[in-house]
Amino acid sequence: MNWMIRLRWRKGSLCLWQWVFLAGILAFQGEINQALGQDVVISEFLAINNSESRDDDGDRSDWIELFNRSSQPVNLAGWKLMDGSTSATPWTFPSVTMGANARMVVYASGKDRVESGRPLHTNFQLNRDGEYLALERPDGSKATEFTPQYPPQSPDISYGILESKGDEEIVLDLNAPGSCMDSRG
Repeated sequence: MNWMIRLRWRKGSLCLWQWVFLAGILAFQGEINQALGQDVVISEFLAINNSESRDDDGDRSDWIELFNRSSQPVNLAGWKLMDGSTSATPWTFPSVTMGANARMVVYASGKDRVESGRPLHTNFQLNRDGEYLALERPDGSKATEFTPQYPPQSPDISYGILESKGDEEIVLDLNAPGSCMDSRG
């Protein structure tokens, strides 16, 4: 489904109520994104990967799992992942499409890779002691935000959101990036 708002403006033609209406539309852009099926969240992450899955270089990199909760595919071009480090700029997704109800793993390795057809790697690593972590939509609204920070992490134990429990943040004792957490007990 595509939404388009067409405004015709002539000098002196917009009244105060029209400006208020336009501002209201822009203020609810995050809700519009969700209504259009752009409901992607950080569902799970692992900040200390000592013995779990390896990335495409064979390294045990930190990872972040995204989940598209909608019934529509979402192109992530322009979406951003950001951590709490003051030196790192937000990492921007290339044009990559997540299928409906699909999961995607992005390695938080610091390798900064956005090559088509290869696993994605952020320009930052996750802090084991806890830090701010967010997924930002292209309009600047936050799709997921661990604020002020996620708690200190333990080796090989992931942290995430249990979708069937109203987005409650939980510690997960099994790590399986790219698979559904609801089946873990």
